Amino acid sequence: MYKNKLQFLHCVVLALMVCLPSSLLCQDNNVSLVLAEENAQREEIQRYFGYEDVLFRYLTLPYDISANVNQQGKYVDIGFALFALIPLTLLLLVYKNKKWFYGLTLFFTLYFFLCLNYSFVMNSDMSRYNPATDLITTSEDVDIFQFVLEEVYAIAGALTGPIVDGLGYITGPEDHVTYPIILALFIGIVWLVLRRQDVSDRFKVIFLITAIFSMLWWLLSGGIIWYGFVLLPLGYAFIFYGNRDRKERLSSASFKGLKVLSFSIIGFWVFTAYTSRISNISVLYSIEGPTKDTGKEIVDWKLMPYTVGIANAQQSLDNLAPNLSVAISKMNTDDALILQCGSSLQFDIENDQYRIFEDNNLSYFFGVANQHKSQSGITSYYRSVGIKYIILDLKLPTLDRTPERTLTRKFGAMLGLLKDNPSIRLVATDQQVYVKMPNGSLSPRMGVFADPNLTQAQAFHVIGSYAVFEIL
Repeated sequence: MYKNKLQFLHCVVLALMVCLPSSLLCQDNNVSLVLAEENAQREEIQRYFGYEDVLFRYLTLPYDISANVNQQGKYVDIGFALFALIPLTLLLLVYKNKKWFYGLTLFFTLYFFLCLNYSFVMNSDMSRYNPATDLITTSEDVDIFQFVLEEVYAIAGALTGPIVDGLGYITGPEDHVTYPIILALFIGIVWLVLRRQDVSDRFKVIFLITAIFSMLWWLLSGGIIWYGFVLLPLGYAFIFYGNRDRKERLSSASFKGLKVLSFSIIGFWVFTAYTSRISNISVLYSIEGPTKDTGKEIVDWKLMPYTVGIANAQQSLDNLAPNLSVAISKMNTDDALILQCGSSLQFDIENDQYRIFEDNNLSYFFGVANQHKSQSGITSYYRSVGIKYIILDLKLPTLDRTPERTLTRKFGAMLGLLKDNPSIRLVATDQQVYVKMPNGSLSPRMGVFADPNLTQAQAFHVIGSYAVFEIL
């Protein structure tokens, strides 16, 4: 069983390394690809935005960034507090008008259910699925939380299915209705707030600034959260002043209840986020999954010895990734060009600004492979343009969110170039694979490609993060 979702993604890499098709392995085989959707912007930028039809891509974005739907990780996790409290603040503006209040409540509920159509849950083996659309059989020992979550998704799918189908007729990969709909929603919300006579001018100014920045981020950011960090303090200011304006118009008990609810939501999020941070919970790339020490490291033990002066730079590099100093030393012996496919090793390479050609989405390799077709042809081309080293991020496919899996397929073709190629030699990697000895025992050694006769669980001793190859 896969113990966490990123490890589940990483199994794609393991499968490629163990089970590469034989058509990719021989010296002069064809390693070209035909990927109609190959596009670096689609792979790199759109993964923050989503791959739904364009209208749903925009409509679900506020929920997606709050629930970490498109990108998972601490650096893109802003939490659910804003998504929970901003609609509540808007409802308070019209709570005395029953038609507006119940109408907006129904709208926000349907919107939330609509977003669930493009979200996911994790089953017991950490596979992603949507209970409303995917035929996934859960285990009998499913806990109560997963059971309730699946039922909520199923209800959401049933209620919003007709809406999704109806809007599907007017949208697609491209359309002419998304921007008018987004603009209409923006104008409607602004009109709803600014027409109120019972809110302060200060609140209206804060709301208008927040609304304008939100609109610009919504249309121009491509879903990248850090382009809109200014919206975080603006959003909480909007909630604070909106609720404060309601204080004089709500009963003491109602306002106290609202205050307790708001601070409970914010407090719960701050507590859980702080706990996650100080625990330094990270992904442990091992076949066995998280160890007994997972979540117990407030600081990174790999860097701390260097920080306090008891380890030198080379020892710290080897702590971060075994054999890394060997790879860096080898590449620093000359001024040859380097093809870097992911990773951040360039910071330790001399004259990196002149020597390194970045191909993080393998688009350059994609063009070369389609032109030169074979291992020998691609290798000869790289040699002819002065490229002597290839740095490969072994976790590169985990970035792939495209429905077509274009980055994963290009990564597989890159492995096909590197495996059993007499013109390419492995310099160093932090990955260890098992080799079957004459007596039948398994012995670990540095390597990228596992013995195809071993199962995935038997093949890898340590899952690595990088590999450096030399073109001979």
